[in-house]
Formats: sequence, structure tokens, C-alpha cells
Amino acid sequence: MKRRRQSTKCELKQQERPVQVRGGTSPNHHQSTLRERTNPFDHSSPTPITAPPAFPATKPQAKSGARRNPNDACQFTPYERTNPFHQPIPTTQTAPPAFPATKPQAKSGARRNPNDVRRFTPCERTNPFHQPIPTTQTAPPAFPATKPQAKSGARRNINKTSPLAKSERANPFEQSAPATPAAPQPPSCAHPSTNPTLTGNRQSNRPERSNPSGSTRLRSAHDKITAYTRRLLSRRPSHSGDPLLPSFVLRGALLLSLPLLAQTHSTWRDYGGAPDAAQYSDLKQIDRSNVARLKPAWTYKTGDGSKYFFNPLIADGRMYVMAKKNCIVALDPVNGAELWTYTPEPDTKIITNRGLNYWENKDRSDRRLLFASNHRLRAIDARTGQPIDTFGTHGSVDLKQGLGRDPETLSLVQSTTPGRVFEDLLILGSATNQGYGSAPGDIRAFDVRTGKLVWTFHTIPHPGEAGYETWPKEAWKTVGGANVWGEMSLDVRRGILYAPTASAKYNFYGADRAGANLFSDCLLALDARTGKRLWHFQMVHHDIWDYDDATAPKLLTVHHNGKILDVVAQVTKQGFVWVFNRVTGEPLWPIEERPVPQTDMTGETTWPTQPFPTKPPPFSRQKFTVDDLSPYLTPEDRAKFKDELLSARNEGLFTPPGKRNTVQMPGNNGGANWSGAAVNPSQGLLYVVSKDLPAMLKLEPKGEPRKAPNPEAEMVRYYSGFGFMLDSQGLSPIKPPWSSLTAYDLNEGTIKWKIPLGEVPELAAKGIHDTGSHYPKVGPVVTAGGLIFAGTRDKKVHALDVDNGKILWEAEVGAALEGMAAVYEAEGREYVVFCAAAQEGLTPGTQKPIQGSYVAFALPK
Repeated sequence: MKRRRQSTKCELKQQERPVQVRGGTSPNHHQSTLRERTNPFDHSSPTPITAPPAFPATKPQAKSGARRNPNDACQFTPYERTNPFHQPIPTTQTAPPAFPATKPQAKSGARRNPNDVRRFTPCERTNPFHQPIPTTQTAPPAFPATKPQAKSGARRNINKTSPLAKSERANPFEQSAPATPAAPQPPSCAHPSTNPTLTGNRQSNRPERSNPSGSTRLRSAHDKITAYTRRLLSRRPSHSGDPLLPSFVLRGALLLSLPLLAQTHSTWRDYGGAPDAAQYSDLKQIDRSNVARLKPAWTYKTGDGSKYFFNPLIADGRMYVMAKKNCIVALDPVNGAELWTYTPEPDTKIITNRGLNYWENKDRSDRRLLFASNHRLRAIDARTGQPIDTFGTHGSVDLKQGLGRDPETLSLVQSTTPGRVFEDLLILGSATNQGYGSAPGDIRAFDVRTGKLVWTFHTIPHPGEAGYETWPKEAWKTVGGANVWGEMSLDVRRGILYAPTASAKYNFYGADRAGANLFSDCLLALDARTGKRLWHFQMVHHDIWDYDDATAPKLLTVHHNGKILDVVAQVTKQGFVWVFNRVTGEPLWPIEERPVPQTDMTGETTWPTQPFPTKPPPFSRQKFTVDDLSPYLTPEDRAKFKDELLSARNEGLFTPPGKRNTVQMPGNNGGANWSGAAVNPSQGLLYVVSKDLPAMLKLEPKGEPRKAPNPEAEMVRYYSGFGFMLDSQGLSPIKPPWSSLTAYDLNEGTIKWKIPLGEVPELAAKGIHDTGSHYPKVGPVVTAGGLIFAGTRDKKVHALDVDNGKILWEAEVGAALEGMAAVYEAEGREYVVFCAAAQEGLTPGTQKPIQGSYVAFALPK
């Protein structure tokens, strides 16, 4: 038996993640050192290394650019060879070694830490938009399979002194850091731990902790069962004849692990339900068989006629909502009775109004609610609503400080979306306005007890930080944005923060920020304890379309190519779904860099290509022509939009704005937006609410010319409105549906079903249905009872079947809805509560005072 188990371990090591050619798979995977991967941000000293094999110029590879050597100038287009922001490493190195598929080499690096930045994917070796942190660490020693060497500590966690348990050594999703000490870092990217204040895009005043990939010991039955299940499902027949376990055994092991995987979704004490932003509840008292019996359990009036889209928070036997002129109100979750009210300062102009953050210490003697108002971070006692004076300076922290700009010049630095609490940290993004000279979009972590800044990640890199070369010199001092104004997610067990960033500012003209502009429009994976970048992927290069990512990255587990993988899925305004290995950042399916239309604007330099995921298919339409005009337009509106479309520049997705009308589809307010997606995290299912709203952009000069990055030139500042295309009735001119709910199976990368979501009451009264509601910003919530709950702007709340989108129940409430519901249990009864306080009118003439309320539904007692 021992011999057989050893053989299985050897096999598992040989089965490590296959190489992906900018996504996709290839049978060979050789792990080389950093400089062998030709990181364009590493300017370290040359190292003599051998040459790689030739990269055949087959048509698919030539298109995607995935296998090109970035140090071979002959393999670059003329644009790439001359573009100063797309340059290979300035070094005399020879090309990296070949990636042989021989068994010993496959063995030697199979168990490397996925957070070790030396473990590059093929796209990372060639794509400057998808790079882990540059470093000059040497490779770790090989991990021999012989029993004495395995005992000697070769696989030990660098953060622990004792050997790892068997389950940890065998689990490919639990990787420790390499034992080999790091080599000295180059000046261009100093190691984060070398400076206690700010070095290498990280600010921290406390020592680094364990590896966020989960290198610490498996700490619960959940971890052990999950790891064991994944090992079983990834096994292959051994050379000694050990067959695969029967499929029913594998399925049984997986089913045993699912209840434990779902335990974190039994409450709603975080925005979106849980730190992973799944918008999922494992409660199932309400299910498909009884949902039609739902009745209102209680109602709480917002009381002021204002618009609200707040996601209620339920913690410590209380529900927290926002009402009565942006007051924070604690309610009894059983009956909606008011317990206490916190009233913000009278001059409050901006406040975190989509949700709150809750934190408590280990013995629960300190329980806090955290939010921002008037650009100050604040903490109040969750039991009483009283401000905590010891937090920051007399109860608040000035968020305008510490951004490298004069605080007096910054008009907006806080988001209306809450951050994420991790251990004793509150991690925040920010809103930064839309214009020239906006605030930088730094991601920051604050101590929840003191308000002290713990770390900062610069999304517009400072000198010496990775990505600095993708901007003009000193851009961090003048350019703003690249911020997280929307939602973030946390893998709590691994300690990884997933942050989707927005475009750089100004939105629609980038003459003052030539280059790819890392880390705008990226999905960032950061160490939640330190802010250190683990990996990233840029979804739009040099964004001039305001295609920022507002929806939280969704964390789920899929069965892909015979393996169980933890993944992160990001939906975007363009209508794309991007799916990556959660730890390594490798895409599950190929991603292609495709040529896109180029600008005709003086001073502007657009990027020649943009990335396109080949799978899954998009959930939004990506073009708008005369053939797509709505049949419900008046004759006057039809003639108007037909003339506009025929005279505008209209070359599909990524057509750059210019001095004449330019069609943008999906528009900058289309696709998926904040709260717009939910998942069943254990089944690999994703549900996306989207809207099809085209825009018409047109750049016009305003103000006096200003100095450009080039001292000899002057830059004219051009502006465009957001250009939402609406007819005289306030409806989109594109044919319906205007909003949709799309269900994806991310195990296969396919669409399961798609339906219109909601209606337009004015059209429904005329017998026109299945249009989808107009201009929605609503979020679905999925439950273990087989239901999707969602509200819509037609003043209705709905329960749909997860398998087909069929409406099983709906009820009308007193106002339109935006945002997402909350699902919770109190005194043994399951509730679903909606915030119904949005504007239903499509035009100013049809808008009415809002009679808002929070409405909780439950089954009859």
C-alpha cells in the first residue's frame, strides 16, 4: 500500500496545471526563473541563458501573439517595435531555455507555490498586461519523490518550522512558499519587506504573515474534505495499474464537501452576503415548492422621499439599513421595529449608501459599523449607534490625506460602495470623479480599531513600481482614476483580495496618459494582509470608453477538464465574462489580442489591440446598427436615430471616440454594473443581470490648451458627454430586451438560458411584454432553495427558477427597485428583504415622489 500511495503522489506532481497559450492548454510546462520569462518591467542585470525552441508561426499563434518572445524585436509589429510603452527588457540576455516535456523536468517544479512570482503562465511571459510582481529570486530546489527526501522538509512551508501534513503536501490547491531565500531585488522593484513605510507598491507597518495562497495548515474539516475531494477528482490511472476510483465515489466525496463549502453563506453580515460577494444564501426553507406562498412579513418606511438602493446587513441579531435622510438605522430583523438611529452630520453630501461594513473582535466585546461620509472614514458602535471617538481623530479618518496630492485640489476620494473587512483591516477603494486631474485610485487598508493606514497599492504606479513604464513619466502626480469605485471580493481562507479597477481619467480622451495604463481596467489579486500584488490581468488597454469594471469578482469552484478548480469570474460593461484560476491567474479558456479600430484624434494614441475571451460567449450585444432599431420608436424618433447611425463612426466594439459622432455599444452604462452578478459557488453557475443601452460619443475642445507630457507640445482638453441614447419616451432606441438575466455554466463555459428581466409598465399596459425593464442597476441573489430573487424598476420583486429562469412568484411593492436583496434567518424563519426606494419614471415629466420602504417576505407561520 505504501508503494502505491507514493506512486500516486508522483503522479499528482506530474499533473500540475498545464500551460495555457494566453489561455487554453498545452502539454508542456517548464518552470523557469524570472528572467527566463522576460518580464518587461524587470530591468535587472543580464544572465546568460540558453535559447528557446522556435515558435511556429501558425495562424492562430500569429493572431493571438501568445507565444512570441518579447525580446525578439523581429516578432513584434512595427507599432510594437516603436511604441515606448510596449518594450522588451533592455538587456543583453539571450532567449530563455526551452520548455522540455521530459518527465524529470515536469517533476522538478510541479509543486511550486502558485504565489511565487517565478511561476509565470505563457501569457505572463509575453503579455505586459498580465504580469506578477517582478523579482530576481532564484528557483526553489526540486522536490524529489523519494521518501527520505520528502521527510527532510523539502516541501515545508516557509512560514512554518514543522513539516506539512500529508493532505497539505498532496493538495495542489494548497501551495507553500519556496524554501529558497530570495535574491537581492533590483532597484526598479525593491522587495516590499525592505521598507516599513512604502516600497514596491506597498505600505505596511507590520511584518508579513503567512502565504495567502493557503500555505498554513488545513484548519478545519471543511479544508480537509475539500482538499481530499479535489485530489480524488484530479487523479489519473497510475503506471502500477491503480485505476481511477468509481465515479459514484468521487461524486459522493464532492457532495460531502459541499455543505461545508456553503457554511459561510448562511448569514448576510457582509455586503453581498459574504466576503466573496457571491450574492448567495445556503438557506433553503423557501424553495421552489413553496415560494408561491411568500407574504410580506413586515415593512419599514424610508420616510423621506429620497432614492435608496441599500443592501441590508444582518449581524448580531440586528438589521442595519439606511433611511430618513441617510441615517443608519438598526432594526429588529423579525418585525422591522426600529432599535436605534445614527444621524450623520447636517452638511453630509456623500455617504456610503450601498451597504455597510461590520467588524467584531474575537470576544465580541467590540462591534463596529464602518462607512465613509464627506470623504472621512468613520466607525460607530454596532450595538448603540454611537460614534467611536478613539477611531482616527475624534472618530474619523481624512481620506484625502496620503494620496500624494494637495488635499485641497481633490473633490472626490470616497466611494458610495462599502469596502471589505479582512481580519482587523478595512480595505477600501474610492470614487475619483471623471475629469482631468482627478484623484488617484489607490487601494488602501486601514486598521479597524485605530483607523491607521496599514498598506497602500498604487493603481497608477510610482517610480520603481511595476507598470510605471506603461504611463508617461510622473503620471502618478497628475493623472487620476484607475480606481475601484465598485465592488471587491475576498478569498478569506487564502487571504487574497480581488479588486476590479476602473478606467484612468479623463474617461474619453487620453492624450495626457499615452501607454497601456497599468493598473487601470484590471482584475487585481492582492495579498489582503500586505497589499502585495500576486497577479493581474488587464481587460482594456488605454481605456477611452469608460469601460470600468464595477461588478464584484465572483469566487466559485468549477469542474474543468477533469479537475476541480477554484476560479474567479469577472463580468464587465463590454458584456464579457473572464474566468481565471483564482491562485495563479491563468485563464481557463484562450484569450486573444485582436486588432481594433484606431483613433483619428490629434495627440491621442490608441492601443492597436484589445483582449477578447474566446469563452464563455458575451451576455450583451456589442453592435448597434439601423437594423437593430426598436419597433416601438415613434416615426420621428426612428428618423432621427437612423440619420445619426448612418452618419456616425460605427465600427463595432472599441470604436474610439472622435470629433464626429461615434457609436458605443455596449454603452458606458451598459453591460453589467454594480451588484449585477451572483453565483452558486459550489456548482460553477453564474447569473448576470445586464442592460443594452447604446451611447453616442463626440469629443469637443474646452478651455485653453495646456502643457502636454511632451514639454514642446500643448494639449487641448477634449470632452464628451456620456451620450446615453434615449428616445422621447425615455427608452433605449435599440430593440428589446433592454435588460436580461443570463445563466452561465462555467464548468463548460456555456450559456444555460437567457430571459428578459422585468417590464416597462407603460408598454405592458399596451400589451407589450418581454421587453425587460429599462435602465436597471439591480442585483440577483441565488439561494440553495433553487431560487433567484431580484427586484426590477417596474415595482416588482421576483423569484425565478435557477434551472430555466421561469418566474415562480412575484409581488408588487410600493416603488421601483435597485440594488440587491438580503436573505437571512431569524428565530428559525427565513426572510428575503428588498429595498424598494428607486425612481420609476423614465423622463423628468414622469417622475414622482418616491414612497420608499424596506419590505421583508417570509412563508406564513
